[in-house]
Amino acid sequence: MAQMAGGTGGRQTMHLMRGWLTLPLALLIGMAISMAVLSALMIEIQSGATAWIVGQSHWSNAQQESVYWLERYLGSGDPADLQAACRALEVPLGDRAAREAVEQPVIDWSAVHAGLAAGRNAPEDMPQMVRLYRYGHVFPYLGDAIAMWKHTDADLLQLSALADRAASVQAASRPDPRALQALRDELHLLDGRMRSDTAQFQALLIRCARLLHDMMVICSLATLLLVLTTCVLAMRRIGDYLLSHEGRFRTAFQQAALGMVKFDLRGRVLDANASMANILRYRPEELQACTLAEVMHPDDIALDSRGLIDWPTLLQSGERRFLRADGGVMWGRWSASLVEPGPEEPTLVLAVIEDVSHAHELADEVAFHARHDALTGLINRREIERRLLRLIEPPQSPQLRHALCFVDLDHFKLVNDTFGHAVGDKFLCHFADVITMQLRPGDWLGRLGGDEFAILLANTDLAQAQTVLERMHAVLGQPWSHQGGRPLTPGCSFGVVEIRQGASDVNALMTAADLACYAAKEEGRNRIRCFGENDLALARRRHDGGWISAVQQAIAEDRLLLYAQKIQVLRDPGRLQYEVLVRMRAGDGRVLSPGEFLPAVERYGLGRMVDVHVLETLCAQLAANPLHLAALDLCHVNLSAQSIAQADFLDFVCALFERYPSLVPKLCMEITETAVIGDLEHARRFVQSVRARGCHVALDDFGSGLASFGYLKQFTVDVLKIDCGFVRNYAHDAVDRAAVHSIAQVGLALGIEVVAEGVESEADIPGLHEAGVGQVQGFSLHRPCPLDELLHAGQPLLAVS
Repeated sequence: MAQMAGGTGGRQTMHLMRGWLTLPLALLIGMAISMAVLSALMIEIQSGATAWIVGQSHWSNAQQESVYWLERYLGSGDPADLQAACRALEVPLGDRAAREAVEQPVIDWSAVHAGLAAGRNAPEDMPQMVRLYRYGHVFPYLGDAIAMWKHTDADLLQLSALADRAASVQAASRPDPRALQALRDELHLLDGRMRSDTAQFQALLIRCARLLHDMMVICSLATLLLVLTTCVLAMRRIGDYLLSHEGRFRTAFQQAALGMVKFDLRGRVLDANASMANILRYRPEELQACTLAEVMHPDDIALDSRGLIDWPTLLQSGERRFLRADGGVMWGRWSASLVEPGPEEPTLVLAVIEDVSHAHELADEVAFHARHDALTGLINRREIERRLLRLIEPPQSPQLRHALCFVDLDHFKLVNDTFGHAVGDKFLCHFADVITMQLRPGDWLGRLGGDEFAILLANTDLAQAQTVLERMHAVLGQPWSHQGGRPLTPGCSFGVVEIRQGASDVNALMTAADLACYAAKEEGRNRIRCFGENDLALARRRHDGGWISAVQQAIAEDRLLLYAQKIQVLRDPGRLQYEVLVRMRAGDGRVLSPGEFLPAVERYGLGRMVDVHVLETLCAQLAANPLHLAALDLCHVNLSAQSIAQADFLDFVCALFERYPSLVPKLCMEITETAVIGDLEHARRFVQSVRARGCHVALDDFGSGLASFGYLKQFTVDVLKIDCGFVRNYAHDAVDRAAVHSIAQVGLALGIEVVAEGVESEADIPGLHEAGVGQVQGFSLHRPCPLDELLHAGQPLLAVS
């Protein structure tokens, strides 16, 4: 029993100990909450009392103003003095009206705000003033102050009535002096009483404010004591917390996948994790002996006027270059922040670095492909034009003299037709390599397209250019043996134009070189032709003039033919879509491709003539074949940049739509980036107008220019046709695949149909479809055929599945 009693007593002691330990903590928390609530209440009362003291000041001043102006009015009879007295009376009367609205069972807040505003009280003080009046009666001195305020109502109303009586006396033609004196005596008596009441009201409010101040001091001291007690306990907990979390941070710092490094303000490395060492290819101990100047590219380190590290600039996030231990350069996404120092510790900079070198390499590769030909690696037409523009842009050197040469392989089509495109591509690469080996420092070679190349011979006049090209021509004449075939002897025609000071038009230079090359072909091929200005003008007129007259005659004789190439809709192969192309039947019956006659037409600014004929003929043929029109989903029509730039062409198109309204939703106008660049405003107006009438619009050769995506912000289109330069090597080029995927995703995001042009293999279709391409077009799917074959087919031609 004794043991049981002892055990029971021990348990009771343990419970009692726990109660004594818990009670202070509960009291501390309770006191803290109580003091917080009491402090908030005191602050609220003090704020309200302060607002009422300020309001009483406005009220008292207004009463004195009204007395002053009434006394003046009794002496002068000036209505302006009476008006001033009445305006002053509006202040205490407004406060009285607000008070009466607050005393209602349901507060009329609009009356309260109007009355307190008339009393010149600040809007932000009004809620506190209302709460204090409604609930502050029980607080010392506040109840007495409120009673004193109500006591002043009789004098205030008497003062207002006195003003009315004064107005009646002064309204007489001859005011009674005795009546005026009686009013004046009454005014003095009222003024004395109101001043006394105001003083008592103010004294009560001041006593209340002092009492609140004393209570606030007591609350503050109590709160401070509680805070100090809490801080002691919290500091102990924080110390334990910091010790545990410092170990966690050290572990996270060392094991982070991103590079992390600490610098002092002099740029010395104080600490770095393993990832940082791996990124920069240092051993950890070597990296900790480095400085910022040794690991960051000098062009990316910001320095101030004293040559010290400009940390405010370096703390801005961004991509910077870093130096590896092996001498290489890598790109990193840099993010840095200052670490506030602890006691007796220096300020540190903590930087986080993510290796983004691969992204930069990919961007450089994309930029390279945008400027270079995919087959030969030479610069492409766009880069050729850019370099020529830089060459002739002001300021020009007085000694400016270069030679621009166009080179065209003779009978290259025969090589392709005989040996296949694979041998033809190898032949082009061999041709480019041979020319490249013959170039001098400062010269360059580019591929214009197909079998056409451009050479710039720097600091060379026509005579010197002829000598250089003759040597080059002799080397090119050597036979070339391809694997498993007979040797091929390249033949090529050279056209040379001299670039002199004053040259300002790249198109004119390229046209001149092209015409010189054409003249070399006309004179028998496989030769060099150097032309002067007179020769060029004559050849150009002779060359272009023949085509212009031939096209005009072909239109008159209905020999400008419409062909069509099917566009396959991948999700619904049964839908009939095609692009209308143009061909010309020559006088001898040959069918000529547009590349043979359209360049001359456009050089003479007659592209509109062809577009008008194509649209007129197409609409007439479609309207004449209603069964075909019913089965047709969409018909694409290419438009010249020159047509888009002419305002009256839009008028023609709109008139055509009015004549053939049923055709409008079946048509899709294709405009190229050239049309947009040439006149953005006309292109925007054209697109908006035809789309408003229900016609579709496609942006052709999308991606061929660096600004292609920017045009999607300028106007809305229905179809994007990816440039065939990205599609042709889709299966073998990662950059082309990435470009196609990006364009397709943009189209999907904007709800725009995406067409891949130039599909040369059906094997590419699954990959294109997976990338987001909805439609495909190319010779491997459907070779262009006369439009009549589609119009008069028994049933619509199904797309290749």
